[in-house]
Amino acid sequence: MELKKDTVNLPLLLQRSIDSLNPLAKQNSISIIPNYFGDDCMIMGDSYLLERAINNLLDNAVRHTPHSGK
Repeated sequence: MELKKDTVNLPLLLQRSIDSLNPLAKQNSISIIPNYFGDDCMIMGDSYLLERAINNLLDNAVRHTPHSGK
């Protein structure tokens, strides 16, 4: 697999992941509380793979957080 190195806006990528998991979190009364790096946190990497990794981490966190957790 070849990595595509792009400039990635990390806060935007995190927000997209949080937005996609909010419905599942709300079903279980779970609050996702982001701690951002700032609006200008740019990193180099494969945006698709980074988003998949972050989605997997957040999905696991939401699924394994007790009801009404944070």
